[in-house]
Amino acid sequence: MLTLRKAALSLALIFSVCHLTAQSSQDAFNAYRQQLLQGYQDYRKSILDDYDKYLEGIWEQHEQFKAGKRFTEPKPAVQPDVKAEPVVVPEPEPVSATPAPTIPEPEAPTVTKADPITPGLPAPVTANRPDAPNKVDVPRHYNVPDVTPTHSNRPGLPTPSAAVRPDAPTHVLIPRFTPEDVDKDSYDFDYRGMELSIADVPLTLKGRLNSPAEFAAKWRELKSSDAVALAEAMVEAAQRYNLNDFLTYDVLKAYVLARYPNAHPTAQMALVHFVLANMGYDARLGIDDSGNPYLLLPFDQKVYARHFLTLNGRQYYVFPVDSDDPNNHARSFISTCKLPEDADPGKPFDLIINDLRLPEKPKEFAISQGGMTITGSVNENLIPVLYRYPQMATEDFASSNVSPALRADVVNQFKQQLAAEGKSGREAIDALLRFTQSGFKYATDDEYHGFEKPYFFEETLYYPKCDCEDRSIFYTFLLWNVLGVENHLIAYPIHEAAAVRLDEPISGDNYQHEGKTFYISDPTYIGARTGQCMPRFKTTPPKIDKEYR
Repeated sequence: MLTLRKAALSLALIFSVCHLTAQSSQDAFNAYRQQLLQGYQDYRKSILDDYDKYLEGIWEQHEQFKAGKRFTEPKPAVQPDVKAEPVVVPEPEPVSATPAPTIPEPEAPTVTKADPITPGLPAPVTANRPDAPNKVDVPRHYNVPDVTPTHSNRPGLPTPSAAVRPDAPTHVLIPRFTPEDVDKDSYDFDYRGMELSIADVPLTLKGRLNSPAEFAAKWRELKSSDAVALAEAMVEAAQRYNLNDFLTYDVLKAYVLARYPNAHPTAQMALVHFVLANMGYDARLGIDDSGNPYLLLPFDQKVYARHFLTLNGRQYYVFPVDSDDPNNHARSFISTCKLPEDADPGKPFDLIINDLRLPEKPKEFAISQGGMTITGSVNENLIPVLYRYPQMATEDFASSNVSPALRADVVNQFKQQLAAEGKSGREAIDALLRFTQSGFKYATDDEYHGFEKPYFFEETLYYPKCDCEDRSIFYTFLLWNVLGVENHLIAYPIHEAAAVRLDEPISGDNYQHEGKTFYISDPTYIGARTGQCMPRFKTTPPKIDKEYR
């Protein structure tokens, strides 16, 4: 088993590799290494060494707050079409489960002058912007070498993704494992229909924990056992599968439930909490009035559709031990132990996904529209992992990159077909717009899934139906990565769309942002051309969710 000191030294090495590759100075390396070591030691002194005392101390009751909704009104039950104006939006009531209509091929865009709109200056989004290539004309962009992934998505021990947050807290326990560090024995367990492995660390979990004193005793017992080695093994597994913070928790919970199926949920959750705390995360253990355990997790991103508590100004979302359903929450107050306000509780959980590397189970897709076809395969093992993923803001789904290899393949297919047809500039934009408008069947999330379910880009290629935010995430990604066209992912009160910056002005619905003109380009509004806004939103200033530039 690695010692904590060895883990901290390994932590310094991995973060130095990830974030300081551009710095060749040995002095900079040593300074950063010392910062990491000091940060982890300070964290241990502030929380871990005394956590059993906090568990044995004061537990305070906290009121739960009902989670907010991303859309407060129902979306159109039928896909909007320029031939069916005005667009009728239903009253706020449950959406009928009638099948979505067959989507016709769009007619050629009209040249009728649209009434310009001037929605003012929306506040720009500064977070989660993609790396921007140099601005080039669309024809020249076709000559840029194809996007080729530097590695496969298959499990192994890959170098951590370059997209790891540069401001990652310095106290996180992430040792870099080598073959001699890891016990050869491993435990295979089911994680959402696939088999994952982790170094086996046998522990003893017994009966129900009924009081603060018993939770404190369990912490001390775990602290004197091999449970810290389980934290180290979990870090190795997170590296191997390239899990983000939330999925690290999700896989850990699956392991604990599989490894100790007969343990009481309070003991299971106590182990999950101990491991996460020793990995440097701010995870809180909560108990409702009936003694049911919950884990309370804070996030870097805003989360919808899940109950939360507020502790020291930070929101903690409520997760039960055995359910992903956000409606499965405590029906009463939740109690959790009080921690010192001046202590570092650990880092919140990042929800952004970058290059998730799970065992492969290919599911082929083929989507054709307007003379263009994209084919490939989605890793079907991703689907149950993403199905009940915490509902983030739309821009956070857009900023994730679940499968870079798949995206690179789709981008290259579009580049090649547009170049072969000689399309450039407006023609290429219109081709991608038409493809997204009519290449997918339409259904609201409530109709198709029974709850609000924004898609990651990869899910749009898997599910046969999607709605406005899914198409807008898909379309804005393609505009930037296929054509290099500056664009915005934009939001209206019940609708998500896009806007593009054109080098040459056109007549149409537009707004000004930072001295540039952006034209509405709606991938859900069938038959609409760039510069044509849905009538309902012509006088509504859009909110910029994400900028591609």
